[in-house]
Amino acid sequence: DASTFQVNMSEHPKVLNIDKSVQLSIPIVGPFTFEGSVGVRGYAGLDYGFTVDKLNLTLRVYPNAQISGYAEAGIGLGIGEVGVGAELTFLSVGFPMNGVIGVVANSEDQVVLVTAYNLGYRIQELNGRLYLYADVCWPFPKVCARVAEVNIFNWDGFVQSGAFAQGINFEPITR
Repeated sequence: DASTFQVNMSEHPKVLNIDKSVQLSIPIVGPFTFEGSVGVRGYAGLDYGFTVDKLNLTLRVYPNAQISGYAEAGIGLGIGEVGVGAELTFLSVGFPMNGVIGVVANSEDQVVLVTAYNLGYRIQELNGRLYLYADVCWPFPKVCARVAEVNIFNWDGFVQSGAFAQGINFEPITR
């Protein structure tokens, strides 16, 4: 509605990325090849953002990192490849930090300044997925692009989350 002013901004930069893999291509019969790869990928990042809504300001910061392994095996035919893949996240950690400051009117005709914060953690391990894929390839030099990927199933692994510290404060401005 016209009385609501809202601004959202969020960024998700990855400070550090790693993706190392070993590819294997073995001729089978005629133009068919067995294509395989095994690798490890990971990142460290810092997501951040803010929201302004009427008289409230919310700030968010989320340092996070993840390391996972993957494997793919498929059948290639020069111009394409189809196969199955698996991905296992060994460890994913994040530390969400939020702060809010706002002005509200309560039922007693008071204007109240509200401040709140939350410093948390989230740890996930051994989650993953099994999927089917299809790639289209340019044969010379061999460069492939993923055109389809369908999850067969996912699993959540183990998740732990909570707060290191949190608080809220109400301070009357007027009476």
